[in-house]
Amino acid sequence: MAWQSLLVVVGALTAGALAQTDASCAAPSCTGPKSPGAFMDEYLNVAKYDVSQRPRCQGNGPTIVEVQFELERLAEVDQKVGIVAMAGYLRTWWHDMRLAFNGTDLGGCMDRVILTGAQAWGRMWLPDIYIDNLVRKHIDSFASSVEVQSDGMVTRTEQMIVEVKSPLNLGKLPYDEHNATILLAS
Repeated sequence: MAWQSLLVVVGALTAGALAQTDASCAAPSCTGPKSPGAFMDEYLNVAKYDVSQRPRCQGNGPTIVEVQFELERLAEVDQKVGIVAMAGYLRTWWHDMRLAFNGTDLGGCMDRVILTGAQAWGRMWLPDIYIDNLVRKHIDSFASSVEVQSDGMVTRTEQMIVEVKSPLNLGKLPYDEHNATILLAS
């Protein structure tokens, strides 16, 4: 019986201490954009951000854009014409210091902003990457996004199906091997 009453008293003290701690430790308000819309208004404002100017890397050096194509599946192979269709994700990433903002570690409200491809298109600089051996391409606009990290790192992801011209030498059938190449250029 004494043990049960002691447990109740300790429980009551703990609940009271938690209530007092919650009231005295209210989180300070953050500064900077609080939503993707606020980020676009503040950082992608036409008066502040020139979409025609590429981001600068160390003075007037080139903007370094890294590229990756993640193959999701081989969609189709047309042996007669030499066309290979592939589904996957084209990712490009680069730094744009004009888009850097204070992350949560510096009192900001967020560490990254994710925009749809449609929100970013025409409002921010995007690298002009194209597929040189492209026959046809389908980009799912709902599956395109641009992520901006607080340090200015920008990552664009586009889900797409690409058909590329790729010569196929079938002379060693059935022991043949083929490489389908996606030639990226800018």
